[in-house]
Amino acid sequence: IEEEVLVSRKTTREVAEIIKAKEEQLWGSNPPAQLTRVADTDKTRILDFATEHHLSFSEPLKPNKESTINALRMFIAAGKLVIHPRCERLAQQLSGAVWNKSRTQFERNDVHGHYDLVDALAYIIPNINRTRNYTPNKYAGLSRQDWYIPDLPTSHEGIGSIIRWFKP
Repeated sequence: IEEEVLVSRKTTREVAEIIKAKEEQLWGSNPPAQLTRVADTDKTRILDFATEHHLSFSEPLKPNKESTINALRMFIAAGKLVIHPRCERLAQQLSGAVWNKSRTQFERNDVHGHYDLVDALAYIIPNINRTRNYTPNKYAGLSRQDWYIPDLPTSHEGIGSIIRWFKP
């Protein structure tokens, strides 16, 4: 996970501008090939993003919430997920999310609300195309011997507790 964005009470236009700015910041004019965006919103808003703002989204595959969170825990425990240290709010939400009594959603609080960043991350897991090559565009046409991606930090303050909390 390279970056996080958490906003509320924004129009489709405002959200589209934020998304475009974030994608420009991350990838410049060379976005990943076959970029996939997933949005947990109504079909009207997805259509609005496509027609008015030229941003395509698909609806997330959403099995029941408990199995989705379990899949996220397993992904983290298996070391298949790297979260950039700048995603501080995501790290805080991952370490603080607690089920409500009926295990249908997270317990709401004043600091993190409904833990929307955890939900967004959990929606990504079943929507990952596991057959796709995620080699960045800038390395297209080069062999593995011709390019090098530096190791990302595997830990930072708070990640240890996140991993402990999410281990099954």
